[in-house]
Amino acid sequence: MTTCKWLPPLEICDNYANWKPYEDKIYQIFLDDFVYSTPSYLGINVRIRKSPIIEGKEEAFWHITSKDYFHVNDRMPDPRRCERIRWIKKLIENYDCISEECVFCDGIKVWSEPNNKNRIHILFEKERYMVVLEPRAKYYLLITAFYFEYENTLRKKLEKYKKYRERSHK
Repeated sequence: MTTCKWLPPLEICDNYANWKPYEDKIYQIFLDDFVYSTPSYLGINVRIRKSPIIEGKEEAFWHITSKDYFHVNDRMPDPRRCERIRWIKKLIENYDCISEECVFCDGIKVWSEPNNKNRIHILFEKERYMVVLEPRAKYYLLITAFYFEYENTLRKKLEKYKKYRERSHK
């Protein structure tokens, strides 16, 4: 892991057989970071998709903590996403990562993909973690956040970043 001072520690699940207390704990973190407070990106508030409410929790919570999200009745928690629940707000707020404390950080890559509703991709390559925001009229919407488990998936995302950089520097 990097030495970025703003990056919180992982929220590790100590016992997967006792999942419910862990899910409650990370849900409370989600509430603190996105319901009871509002992060901002470029000085504009970042909001979450609240409905539908599933098992008493907002849609955005399930989207950032589960695999195969679109199969709601067969949703699988993703431990890598869950462990990094505290990273989402911090990555949004530290996207420019200019802190002198981050001496070992290669920075964070930020780009938009015009073919995808101009979604903003905030990639912390060294940590293999990305947050995706979608611009709306008066705010940004948190779309998802996830860990890249597979090298080829990260490589493909980095190729998109490279194409963005090439287009923006012409």
